[in-house]
Amino acid sequence: MNLKDLEKVIKLVEKANISQLKIEEDGTKIEIVKDDICTEAAQQVQTAIVPAEQKQQSLQPMKTQALEKQPEESLKENDVTIVSPMVGTFYSAPSPDAPPFVKVGSSVKKGDTVCIIEAMKLFNEIESEWDGSIVKILVKNQDTVEFGQPLMIVKKDV
Repeated sequence: MNLKDLEKVIKLVEKANISQLKIEEDGTKIEIVKDDICTEAAQQVQTAIVPAEQKQQSLQPMKTQALEKQPEESLKENDVTIVSPMVGTFYSAPSPDAPPFVKVGSSVKKGDTVCIIEAMKLFNEIESEWDGSIVKILVKNQDTVEFGQPLMIVKKDV
């Protein structure tokens, strides 16, 4: 991973509603941790990099990477994919006895919580970036998900 790719990942973490991210790609391990004590203006991101012994390849942007994992015929016009911003466990509901945040056909607004990803005992709410409706949920409750893995397909409102 080159420096520009690392800077992009750090900026994504700063903007995302997550506190920690671990990435492993081609032998390179990266851990980014937000310091929650600081104010937003003074947040620091700590990184640890282990150099790869293999040939390093640059990361693709998250949206491009997610779309490549989806069969082309499953994405239609105005369909977008919500992807996992981290490695962790997918939860469709806030607790085992609660109804799921969304199901196929549910309407969502930008900022609505659509699921939770648990990473290292931290529960991170994943929000929709678009107004629209859930077309397909691609993972099951309590599945382990990877960074950039598609979670749901949303048909954006036009």
